[in-house]
Amino acid sequence: MDDTMDNATGDDATDKATVDVDEVLDKLLDHAIGAYGLSARDVYLAILAPAFAKNGITCALSGQNYDSLRETVLHLKGLEAGNTFSDTIFSIHTTEGVGNAHLRRTGFEVRFKSRWIRTMVLRHLQFLQYVETAVMVKEMRASRLTANFSGLLYEASAAKELAAGASSDLVLTKMKAEEGTTTFFVPNEGSPIVSPFNLRRERSYPSLSTGPLALKFNIPPGKNLSDYFWIPLALNNPLFDAFVIEFKDSPENINAVLWILQMTVSKSDGGSSDGYLIIRLIKKKVEEAMETMSRTGQRKGQKGEVIVKYVLVSPDAGRWTLPEKNRGSCKGDVYYQRVNHPDKIHVRT
Repeated sequence: MDDTMDNATGDDATDKATVDVDEVLDKLLDHAIGAYGLSARDVYLAILAPAFAKNGITCALSGQNYDSLRETVLHLKGLEAGNTFSDTIFSIHTTEGVGNAHLRRTGFEVRFKSRWIRTMVLRHLQFLQYVETAVMVKEMRASRLTANFSGLLYEASAAKELAAGASSDLVLTKMKAEEGTTTFFVPNEGSPIVSPFNLRRERSYPSLSTGPLALKFNIPPGKNLSDYFWIPLALNNPLFDAFVIEFKDSPENINAVLWILQMTVSKSDGGSSDGYLIIRLIKKKVEEAMETMSRTGQRKGQKGEVIVKYVLVSPDAGRWTLPEKNRGSCKGDVYYQRVNHPDKIHVRT
């Protein structure tokens, strides 16, 4: 009996080890694809030589500016062999044509290989500070090949507008859920409220690492989480683009509101429940900050609660479907914030 039990225990341990290895490999693949896209070469490099893969992005961005981005995207000059900027940063995707199924032709468009790479490029170039946004949008819209980048420019310019706090007339409208769903829309009778984005905040980029999952903020002395407009450098952030933190004092407690922003030109948007993992990490960091404030006397009262609120940022009121899976402690009210398209706004630097 002892031998039988020993053998059974050994088999169970082997099965468990196999499952654990499979889980680790799945996570490595998810991490690599989320960061570098679907190119087999890039995925292999991300798994076998992660430092080398990340350095490749840094080298590709070195010395690049808006003109080189524009030339690559608009004219595809950079797709010639030997240009590491396009080869490392961009990929070409097929798009379905429109009209009669027998007559329509498959099209192509240029995209960044991943959301993480896109954020790295925007952070490096910060080109919206130096060139006329409307001109860029017009150029990008002119070709089906580059129409995808019009949405990218909107996201970047909307983030800049909201972080600048340039407009005192920004308002939020509370969205309403379709009955029995987590799809939200703007009702005709929606009542506007004062927007939390009327205050100027500095844009900053917290980094997200995996294995174990961790979020890192770089905050200098004298500053706190609420002073920034956060754009996460997540390898794959499938639910939101940015977040803002508001601390609210009451006579007894220090409370906080975590505003989760999704910026899009799409009339219908969604996302993956994986984004809730990042939101929970942010909530934990905010709770730690409130404990520190209470302990050091920076704010009066004890640590209170962190409330999550969601904001759809778009030129036109659309729909936003929040995933139900894993929502749990991340539930919160949903709002709509109108920010005009870049060709209709002037963004203050």
